[in-house]
Amino acid sequence: MARTSKQTTSLWSVIENMQQRLEAEGLDSDVVDAAVTRGLEALLDIAPPIRKRARLIEARAAARVPLWVRSPAKA
Repeated sequence: MARTSKQTTSLWSVIENMQQRLEAEGLDSDVVDAAVTRGLEALLDIAPPIRKRARLIEARAAARVPLWVRSPAKA
């Protein structure tokens, strides 16, 4: 069953928890900084999912474009 609490977590608390866990493992502060940075980059790089209706509209729009307008296929 899903949690029903309305507790929010700030980005700063996530970063702090990541840093504390990695430092507790005995990692150097430079390694911790790099790991936290890469983790945040990966988190922010996730694109939101495309809704099914939007995908259908894009497919229909692409189908209406004449072949001579589309870019040639790469070999």
